[in-house]
Amino acid sequence: MFKSVREDEVRDAVGALYQQWINNNGNSQKLLVEMKGWFSDITLNVILKIVVNKRYVNYGGVEKKMKKTAKNIDHALEKWLEEHKQKKASGTTKGEEDFMDLMLSVLDDVKELSNRNLDSINKATCLENEKHLKMNNDGIE
Repeated sequence: MFKSVREDEVRDAVGALYQQWINNNGNSQKLLVEMKGWFSDITLNVILKIVVNKRYVNYGGVEKKMKKTAKNIDHALEKWLEEHKQKKASGTTKGEEDFMDLMLSVLDDVKELSNRNLDSINKATCLENEKHLKMNNDGIE
């Protein structure tokens, strides 16, 4: 029932870890993370959002508009992903690789990751990366 809340929270947490690694200037291939605290934070955030969502009332069709926007974003990301897959298959990505190309390479050999669709993982991670880049470029902290 609250699958999207859990997925959103995990995506945000992974994006935050990525941002920490970037802020570390990528000096190392590794980032030290205290996993017990990390999972505790995710769990508490999910619980809080579920409790708040149970009290949520959809005023003025906001939820419907948000779902439509999410579908539009997913469609755009799907198109972007397919373009990258085609470029990779044709070998024309040399010299102009971006974050999605990196994600395709990382996920290339993985058959299944926690029963998740690899394209969905790729799109969500790239979207989160773009969001963080946009926030940093706009001077938002």
